[in-house]
Amino acid sequence: MSEEVKLKGPLDSYKLEDGTEYKPGDALKFETREYHQTTHYINREIPVDDIIEEFGNLVNFEKACYQSYKDDDYDSELDDKYWEFVQQYDYERHEDLWTDRKGGYDVDSEIVNEFTMD
Repeated sequence: MSEEVKLKGPLDSYKLEDGTEYKPGDALKFETREYHQTTHYINREIPVDDIIEEFGNLVNFEKACYQSYKDDDYDSELDDKYWEFVQQYDYERHEDLWTDRKGGYDVDSEIVNEFTMD
């Protein structure tokens, strides 16, 4: 970093170390980025009658809901059927920006020519 220079009066312009020039009255764009983690809750209410009609019983629906592709008895057809079925229903999305409440996120800042998001 350069040594701080003390000025006695206003200048016609001011420069950053990289040579970017600012005149009195200009605005310097300063961007801070916070890197957060969020959890999205996608809530659906699905009529039990629709589940029975599609899967025959609640146990089959439950199996589809909780199976993992890592399971030895993974059923890809059941998985496809499950996701196609569930996605037919409207939902409400809720976002929990939990790192904003608990801390523990990284932050960086810089002077920019243009903001990343306006």
